[in-house]
Amino acid sequence: MANISGIVKSARNIMRQDTGTGSDELRILQLGWMLFLKIFSDKDKELELMDDNYTSPIPPELHWDEWAGDDEGMTGDELLQFVDRKLFPTLSEIDLSTAKRRAVLVHEVFANKSVVLLGGGILIGWIAGPQGLEPLSPLFVDLFKGALCLFLLEMGLIAADRLPDLKRAGLFLVGCALALPPLLALAGWGVAQAMGLGVGGTVLMMTLAGSASYIAAPTAMRIAVPEANPALGVAAALAVTFPFNLLLGIPLYLWWAQAMAGA
Repeated sequence: MANISGIVKSARNIMRQDTGTGSDELRILQLGWMLFLKIFSDKDKELELMDDNYTSPIPPELHWDEWAGDDEGMTGDELLQFVDRKLFPTLSEIDLSTAKRRAVLVHEVFANKSVVLLGGGILIGWIAGPQGLEPLSPLFVDLFKGALCLFLLEMGLIAADRLPDLKRAGLFLVGCALALPPLLALAGWGVAQAMGLGVGGTVLMMTLAGSASYIAAPTAMRIAVPEANPALGVAAALAVTFPFNLLLGIPLYLWWAQAMAGA
């Protein structure tokens, strides 16, 4: 893996052509587990040389070299079936005797990289203050609207690709994706009141509570409910909840916060 940057760049270029990995967020998720297994496999080889009693927690037939090391090996539908029906299900049931499943789930929810980066960014901003962040304003503030437009365009394209999944799931899933955001936003409003937030902070809290995660939550759900279909949750989040909040949810949350505050 000496030329890791070149390998990742080549993989991203290939994945851009796949409707299932059309955005950087989805590509990062896919590349993440592949790189993990490759590095884990290399580390296993090293440990086996250093310790005669070492036994890898990954079954031998699922080691990287067994299914991905051969350039003439599995491809296409055969590879997809192997990953979806054997690799992921088997790895998700690996013995966690050193840490209970619930402990692993809590750690994933509160200490995964997305949450750490978000919390760390907020903490750094609070410590630096407005004056400390002012030199970075041209990068993080002035370019924000343009980056946001590109992000929304990308999300729109992904949402359109996910519509077939929603059709197969039925109206119940669509109804939940529409009904839950306002209900969760009300819970967020209650939390904001308990914290004594102003109108702006209340709207932000309601929006966060009423939003659906398509990055961290699917990973947590895979740990908590291995038999669940993560594609349905991502489809509902991107194709229903995301546009609902943009078009109706946020204006509704703003109206509610102002009405309750008497503004």
